Amino acid sequence: MHVITVLRDYLGMTQQELAREANITQADLSEIESLEPYGKIMKYQRLAKVLGLSVNALVRNDYTGVPASFFETHEHAEYLEETTRVGREGEEEVFRREQERLQARFSTLDRMVIPYYKLRSSSPGYDILSFDDEGKPIYIEVKTTRQGEEQNFRLTAHEHEVTQKLTGKGERYYVYRITNWGQPEQKLHIIPFQDMINGARIIPCKYVCTMKVRVTEICGIAYHRRSKGITQEDLAAQLGIQPQHLCRYETGGHKCPVTVYQKISDLLEVPIDDLLATYSVSDLKI
Repeated sequence: MHVITVLRDYLGMTQQELAREANITQADLSEIESLEPYGKIMKYQRLAKVLGLSVNALVRNDYTGVPASFFETHEHAEYLEETTRVGREGEEEVFRREQERLQARFSTLDRMVIPYYKLRSSSPGYDILSFDDEGKPIYIEVKTTRQGEEQNFRLTAHEHEVTQKLTGKGERYYVYRITNWGQPEQKLHIIPFQDMINGARIIPCKYVCTMKVRVTEICGIAYHRRSKGITQEDLAAQLGIQPQHLCRYETGGHKCPVTVYQKISDLLEVPIDDLLATYSVSDLKI
């Protein structure tokens, strides 16, 4: 992410608004924010004048080059406060934690931490933009629960899509998982998204994520379905149910009715007893 994008979001400005202020086209600003360096130097000069920054900081995409005077001149954009209480409290906790961590290391970078969970616009696919100890951006999704470490959590399809794109570009995306919220056992788990992929900790059922180190066992329905190369969507269609219902049967979220077991047994051509068994993932050969 370009430093211009971060500061624009900090100010609550759209691309169109900043481009108009800097007397450049929105297309040029879009290119600058996605590719650096780009175009003629005068475009950077105009943007630097509007933002009160050095041209060097913009061209080099240097987050640490934002002076204290920027924050003295501009205030954070106003945000909406609409979310569930526990989720918002967890996000606020992580937001404060990131600001304090950066404040101890950098002179101004803590002020550039962006609480996207408060934005008026739609979610960018993460809750907070922060920075590592070298001043490079990190993207944080906060998941908070009053329950323990073994409790699964969910990513939306949009969040999962964004994580794939960002990590595919070499960016750092983290899940900050807070468990036992508000209790003596409260704990913060910082999980690199790449580790969740490599550790088989994401179940493709509306992107349910597990706090377990690795998924080692699956139920009989999932085992025999996957052994035969049948997707959840295809089997659900043959059963006349929604894919999310089949997903819940496979993950234990809902108990599967006997009538459905009978249909699955017929379709997969395996005894119901085999569908009720538990199998090791390592035995799955597809």
